[in-house]
Amino acid sequence: MRCSIILMISIGLLLSSCAKKDPFGPLYPKRDKWELPSLKDSTGKSYTFASTYDGKLELRVRKPDGSLLLAHVYENMDSRPLIKADIRFKLTAPKKHIDINMATISASIGSSPIKLLQILSNVNLQIQQVYTKVYPISSYGDLGYNDYEGAVVQWDKGSILVREATQGELMGMEHFLTARGTRLVCYNNDFSPRFVKKINLNTAYYPYNYQEYIPLNNTEYLSFDIAAGIIRRAFLSTSTDDPYNWDRPYKWELDLSKVERLPSGYKVKIEDYSLTADQMEVKYSTFDRDGKLVKTITHHWEVLNGMPTDRF
Repeated sequence: MRCSIILMISIGLLLSSCAKKDPFGPLYPKRDKWELPSLKDSTGKSYTFASTYDGKLELRVRKPDGSLLLAHVYENMDSRPLIKADIRFKLTAPKKHIDINMATISASIGSSPIKLLQILSNVNLQIQQVYTKVYPISSYGDLGYNDYEGAVVQWDKGSILVREATQGELMGMEHFLTARGTRLVCYNNDFSPRFVKKINLNTAYYPYNYQEYIPLNNTEYLSFDIAAGIIRRAFLSTSTDDPYNWDRPYKWELDLSKVERLPSGYKVKIEDYSLTADQMEVKYSTFDRDGKLVKTITHHWEVLNGMPTDRF
């Protein structure tokens, strides 16, 4: 009898201890509805979206070791009706030559081919702050901004370049001019507009985010053609209002194959580049007709006029 009483007390204590609140969270944690496959930037950080257990849409950024760097909930957005296929997103990866601490995520939400929303999110990775801009979509196949690969561009001092249009103007691909947008908007990190340029040239000039470039100011940038070994100080040239020559929208051009006076069939490739104050440093390699490395060299040029600052 005494053993039975002791056994019952022991079982009671065990059940009581299991019923106590776990200081590290519930015994059975509430799980996400889903999480999308992540995209990684050049530093190893990963970015993804998740639908939480309570129906919130959440942006998550993780460090290279997989630990959570930040989580941002999009308020007033119910993710319960959404499935994974309803969200498609692209990453404007932080560029080491511009700002490694800034990232922009472009997401479209809705059942294909109809998009309900487009969302741009600017993420300051250093202070873990997120700003968002939402573009509601009301008509079939429409877009609020051009979200094709590389269309959203990381720009000067934490800003981005976005090609926008009023609803209907980006509809489909049959209208070449409007498919790319009717205005180029530069947004600061908090989405306050810095400047707006019309896009109405048959051939407009602006960088894509997958290209190699360094913005110099609002409307000028250094452009690096890695494979061809060509460097330009270029303009944003989008409108008939621009004062630049539309067939030559750059101040100067530097062809490294001509700088090196390479024989016919020889090639040059840019290996790396950087900008310090008003001077540009470029590391490049030359190759013979068989593709064999001839030499790798580093030289410096003035950003203002493209003139060399060291001897060849």
